[in-house]
Amino acid sequence: MTLTATKAAFRGFRNGLKQVKMGDYEACIADLWAALGINNRNSFYCYRDGKQEPKASQAVAVTEVFAKYGVTENIWGICD
Repeated sequence: MTLTATKAAFRGFRNGLKQVKMGDYEACIADLWAALGINNRNSFYCYRDGKQEPKASQAVAVTEVFAKYGVTENIWGICD
């Protein structure tokens, strides 16, 4: 078995979280949990890091949550 040296690139919303103001961060996380319909942090980390692809409706809901907190551009990005 041969292992490749290339790392997989995933699309998550970590870039959007970096743009949220610190005072709004915890509320934003709570809203993202509700928008994604999840109830544990491991699921949240998978969506945040792009290891789990959101459904189309979830992606729209995440975009709306970020818009609520003033983040409208560069939400989705490649995570390592």
